[in-house]
Amino acid sequence: MSFFEGRILRIKDQTAAISTSRVFKHPHFKKYIVRRSKTLAHIDLADMSKLNCEVGDLVILQRTRPISKMKSSKIVENKSKKLSVREVSE
Repeated sequence: MSFFEGRILRIKDQTAAISTSRVFKHPHFKKYIVRRSKTLAHIDLADMSKLNCEVGDLVILQRTRPISKMKSSKIVENKSKKLSVREVSE
């Protein structure tokens, strides 16, 4: 399973738009470059109240099977508020 983190840009119903960024060094110019991408993530109705996600929160995402045409990941943990679906369910 693949995990990555990002910041919530907007939340609408069961979908959240997440901005993820990665930093790498340019091979020739040796300059650090930041690349950002926007992905859509799923929020389960049962986990929505546990995670308490808001715009601007830093969250951990998990890659899953395709949920819809644009969504292939789900929110697992809210790092801003230290809330996790895994910890609450256990």
